[in-house]
Amino acid sequence: MGKNKNKLKATLLGMPHGTAAGRLRKMLLFKCVQELGKNICFRCGEVIEDERTLSIEHITSWQLSETPKETFFDLDNIAFSHLKCNVGAAPRPTSRCRSAIGETGYRGVKIGDNNKNPYRAVIMKNGETLHLGYFATPEEASAAYEQAAKNLDGSVS
Repeated sequence: MGKNKNKLKATLLGMPHGTAAGRLRKMLLFKCVQELGKNICFRCGEVIEDERTLSIEHITSWQLSETPKETFFDLDNIAFSHLKCNVGAAPRPTSRCRSAIGETGYRGVKIGDNNKNPYRAVIMKNGETLHLGYFATPEEASAAYEQAAKNLDGSVS
């Protein structure tokens, strides 16, 4: 009986009910954000025009925090941005690069075997790992990764 109700809802809405409910929540949130005048991207400072481009993010990474649970729920650590501005932000833990983030705190940065420059920057292109070099600090390696990611125009995996 439940499956038939879900099919009926999907037919009436033109999409799965969960998808529609999520879209409705985001529309309501955006309306509130807009009415409060908080629809300014904290990264670029431009106006966020609609809910499709709205991103809600943590200012400071909760996953890298010494108190992840507290940082996750800290409302003073929440900001709004354009989705496109948030996508390029680093450091940003992701499930596919968790080990690299766990080691160094930066995406695309690993601890290498070079004693003088212990941080190794790598990036994936078309399923192939490209070595970007060894660096003295994780920040330098992260900058190399970010530059390579920009140069690859989003073909990074």
